[in-house]
Amino acid sequence: MSFAALEARLNQAAKARISNASATWWPGGMGVGEPVPGLRLIYDREASPSHADRSVIDAEPVASVLAADAPGIARRCALRITRDVGDTAPRLFSVLRAEADGTGWVQVYLTEEAP
Repeated sequence: MSFAALEARLNQAAKARISNASATWWPGGMGVGEPVPGLRLIYDREASPSHADRSVIDAEPVASVLAADAPGIARRCALRITRDVGDTAPRLFSVLRAEADGTGWVQVYLTEEAP
């Protein structure tokens, strides 16, 4: 088995074990094209400085998805994310940026849209 095949197999196993939310993905943005349901992801809020003086820390929503599950995810795509536990009300987000991490995962930085 090739290294790429092993990496893909490991990423699928990790996704199944640690994903904590599901999403519907609109590759062209909300209401544009066909939505893609059933995207499993890891949803979190990443702490980041919100001001130049770094005196205030804010939490920016971020999701991790397998690149193979969401090819082409990029700015202006839309995600409706539903957490598995806790606050399970679906929330709508727009993608601010998506950055591949070189391991088969993509970090997707989000902004929440008004309900």
